Amino acid sequence: MTRYKRTTLAEIGDVTPEDYGGGALMRVGPYLTLEYTYGAECDLAHLGLESGSREERLACLEVFRVDIPTIGRGLCDIDGIRSNLDWIDWPKVARSADLDAWEILEIALDPERAWVLYEIAAGYYGWRELDPEPLQVPYWRVARRWTAPRRAHRAA
Repeated sequence: MTRYKRTTLAEIGDVTPEDYGGGALMRVGPYLTLEYTYGAECDLAHLGLESGSREERLACLEVFRVDIPTIGRGLCDIDGIRSNLDWIDWPKVARSADLDAWEILEIALDPERAWVLYEIAAGYYGWRELDPEPLQVPYWRVARRWTAPRRAHRAA
């Protein structure tokens, strides 16, 4: 089994995603993966765990993962993404995100940031629609998950 180096290309959501929700676009070897968690505030609130306690650090958060079709190192396969997301009602999603069709099209045609379409779709439909079986990852590991070496990447 080949182990690939994980590199954070872009962050999404809150500054502390493990607490308040967010994630990252990761390059894992030659692949792109978008990961997201709703965070401890959402996933662990019903458990009543003390903040910073051992029990909280060991409790699991849901981490949603979406593999992004690529055509090269850091470049999205626009046709692959379009095929994966052909079930999305983009006019309805665009209106709810206060975007217009041209803004969605501009994103969809840029091979460096077409991955943002997944984030926009998840904002409307929810991450579970993109990944029905999220990973269960301990809080402490989520806290370290996206702190891999970063490189400059154009923000969406």
